[in-house]
Amino acid sequence: MDSQTSIRLIQAHGVLHGDHYSFNSAEFLRWCEQEQLPMPSLEEANHELAPFCIRVGYSEPVRAWRYYLT
Repeated sequence: MDSQTSIRLIQAHGVLHGDHYSFNSAEFLRWCEQEQLPMPSLEEANHELAPFCIRVGYSEPVRAWRYYLT
């Protein structure tokens, strides 16, 4: 999945907290399913989110993320 599609999902479904969206990788997978997009594995989702999201905390394998508005 390309980063623009991922960002669109985050902005459509994530919880906005001022300057960032908060979500976790399990929620991201659920959004993919709801939007009938190809479902990455949990590991693939974590890998795809890492370049443009900030990981929060140390939970594994479901990671908490923040996507900051630019």
